[in-house]
Amino acid sequence: MSFLRLKFPRLKKTYLVVLPCVILFLMWLQNSSLNTIVIQDRTIPCPEDARGTTMKNIEIRTLRTIEEQYKSKLTTLTKLELREAAEFFHRDVSKHWGSFHGLLPQSKPVPDKTCLRHLDQTFTSRVSVVMCMKNELMYLLFRTLTTIVKRTPPHLLQEILLIDDGSVIDSTSEIENFVSKMNIPLKLQRNNVSVGITNCRNSGIRKAEGDVVVILDSHMEVSDIWLEPLLDILNSKPRSVAVPTLHLINEKDYDEKHLETSKAYGIEMMNGYSFFLYYATGPPQNNQSEAYQTASILGGALAAYKSTFLEFYPQGVLGEYWGTENSRLALRMWMCGDGLWMTRCSQILHTNGNDGALQRYLKDSPDMWLHLHYETLGDVMNFIGDKEEKRRMLQSVYREDKHIDKVFEVSSIVREQFKSDCSRDYEWYLNEIQPAHSMNFIRLRSRDNYHLIGEAQSVSHPNFCIVTDYNKVYVDEKCRGDLTLVYDNHLLGFSVTGEVHTSVQTLHCWDSGQGNADGTEIIMYGCHSVAHPDLKTTYGSQNFHYDKDSQQIKHVQSNRCAQIFPGDRKILLIHCSDSQDQRWFIKSPRWNER
Repeated sequence: MSFLRLKFPRLKKTYLVVLPCVILFLMWLQNSSLNTIVIQDRTIPCPEDARGTTMKNIEIRTLRTIEEQYKSKLTTLTKLELREAAEFFHRDVSKHWGSFHGLLPQSKPVPDKTCLRHLDQTFTSRVSVVMCMKNELMYLLFRTLTTIVKRTPPHLLQEILLIDDGSVIDSTSEIENFVSKMNIPLKLQRNNVSVGITNCRNSGIRKAEGDVVVILDSHMEVSDIWLEPLLDILNSKPRSVAVPTLHLINEKDYDEKHLETSKAYGIEMMNGYSFFLYYATGPPQNNQSEAYQTASILGGALAAYKSTFLEFYPQGVLGEYWGTENSRLALRMWMCGDGLWMTRCSQILHTNGNDGALQRYLKDSPDMWLHLHYETLGDVMNFIGDKEEKRRMLQSVYREDKHIDKVFEVSSIVREQFKSDCSRDYEWYLNEIQPAHSMNFIRLRSRDNYHLIGEAQSVSHPNFCIVTDYNKVYVDEKCRGDLTLVYDNHLLGFSVTGEVHTSVQTLHCWDSGQGNADGTEIIMYGCHSVAHPDLKTTYGSQNFHYDKDSQQIKHVQSNRCAQIFPGDRKILLIHCSDSQDQRWFIKSPRWNER
């Protein structure tokens, strides 16, 4: 791969020359900004030790020199090399290398003045940051390291443990050179063979010297006062995991709009619950600085005492690189520890890549998702006491017994790895921790809520199945075949209330949008049963019924049926007829008819 020639040499003294006056002005501006904290649209004087070490001129020159090096490299690359780099790093490298965002970008504003109370608290714990990377853009790594060091009180930061988990490019010398110039307390380890994200983080946890361990991805930006709110949670709940509010950086409009377009998971997915692979949270407290519980977490930004991680952090079972350790950790913390607690005062930005579907891992392991579900459900099984309940739950997920048997096999391995005393069970977790109106697909008694659960396959065009995304319903040619998992945008639930639910949209249901004419498209809209929890039968635009005999999905109000238009990949409501295009075969994990 020709773009690999982009490995940069060590910074030499010849690069660190005195820059023109305009650069000197930027240096002064940079130092000036270090003395303030932004609260929404205001700035206040920065209290002593609220940030990390003061920027030295040599450090500013180092950052500016690296930024200019990367920008100049862009001018030497061909279009082919840019495509190769984007495919390798799974990021638009031109957006990052050519960005005015810089290696020490503007901090995200503190959300509320009440967050400043954390600056008056005294914390004695020393913190180890554990960071695993594989084939990371050095520019993003350097930004992560810079924001950590410059926005963390130095008396709290014990070390940063960076583990290169089998990257193709050995960037050791480049990292060491950057760290020495920036005075970063970093310890670097390189694995010649990748051990996977779960085992990599476990290795870092074991080696950490700090009392508290913070796990971070290697493509983050921490904001002002990011650490203290997490330590405050751990002080009051020692056997808990503390979680920051995580924002997304959209690299398409990276320079001008990243702060405006970034979305806080804690806000966007409030009350949401999407199986265990994704993150969900309960509603925030009125006091912005108070921590609130969250049912699950993402794995790339969390903090706990080292002793807590050693007790609760999961181990990989089936050898996948990417993992669902975050979901498994969430279960363990609620069943056996002090739970998961989020704070809006701690804000961290996460830079998204262009491989959200994780194709880079699926190439080497096409069964990755299947294995990850085995591991997650394997943990779940250990929190369900009744064997029949376990099997009944798994039968609502899998059609074939071979998958159920595999979950039980994984569960026995997990039971040997994790032996903590747990006073709560899975049903308690669903009833007490899950939001009141979350999806019922995986509840212990889920079949009581649905006439039918399954994948809808077109009879006239059997290569096409119904897909439900976050705001629309359509068809594609990627039918799941003999296996439909719980978290899948092909999996539909025809509820006893008449609503059609999907496991990727926990609060929204099929809706005609008040349209009753031929050609009406099905959209996603807030479920009536969410607004009215005691609703026995839904009404109007959301009332759908599947007729097993005719194999039609009928919209009751308009007396029209879902009809496939494969050329446009659409489903439209059309006057019900004998057309084969209106027939759907529901491939269900288990029938549960009344």
